[in-house]
Amino acid sequence: MRIRRLFTILSLACALAMLPVASSAFAQEYGDDDEEELEPPPEVETETEKTPDAEPGQGKADPAPTVPPSGIVLDGPGPGPTSPPPPGVRPRVRMLPGLQKPPNEYDPHVGFQWLLFFSGHPTDRYTGLNLSAHFHFTPKISASLDGRIAGGADRDEDMYAHSMASFGASGYYWFRGEKEKSRLQPYARVGYGFFYLGDETYQDPDDNDIDDDDWDKSSRNYKVNGVPADGYSSSYIEEAAGVRLMLWPSLWYLSIGGTLDLELALVQDTHYGFSDSSLKFSFGMTLYF
Repeated sequence: MRIRRLFTILSLACALAMLPVASSAFAQEYGDDDEEELEPPPEVETETEKTPDAEPGQGKADPAPTVPPSGIVLDGPGPGPTSPPPPGVRPRVRMLPGLQKPPNEYDPHVGFQWLLFFSGHPTDRYTGLNLSAHFHFTPKISASLDGRIAGGADRDEDMYAHSMASFGASGYYWFRGEKEKSRLQPYARVGYGFFYLGDETYQDPDDNDIDDDDWDKSSRNYKVNGVPADGYSSSYIEEAAGVRLMLWPSLWYLSIGGTLDLELALVQDTHYGFSDSSLKFSFGMTLYF
């Protein structure tokens, strides 16, 4: 009897303990708000948030620029990213930063010319050196100051020869001077000047002595004829045609170009008469700036 009564009391206690759980599940399954979807809370717009209709200077503030360690803020996007060199290619290092290499063009302004020449004369043949200073006024027009010095060899078989020196000026016309990419520059030249002929020195054809013991015979026996003939002057006129080949447009980073010059000229010598003419062949080089 006691056991049955105890069982009944435990059953009632368990039923009372399960009652709150069942009511909570029943309310969750059949509650009034179950058919309505949950909506997220509305977002709160702050005063600093920028709206589409906001005017410049209003709305969201721009982030502060990052200050480098130096304390100086530079404007602009800054240098872009540099792409790495291809595999197997070493990056080129400029030895003189900030100094640009001159262009590969023929563009002379001032030049200095050295020419070795061979020339005839009514009495002698000459071999000497020509030095000129060139001035280019336009791509097609230039001028030069010319100086020459040469030694003579006997030509008229009188066993006498004399030295020669001259000074004059020339005008040039360059047929392709405006073509700066052209490495071949032909030209025409007209020159005028004055020359000096020294007294002729006797050349002994039988003087084969290596020790030159009789040097006085060849150096002290003179023939005075360095002065021009009566009615003539010691001037000369020459017409020449030549060609210039550009060897290099610039020497490393220096604007110094180099050329090879070839020229053939007709020299009209008025020392003994205007009809006395001879050919002069010259070759050498020019450095220009």
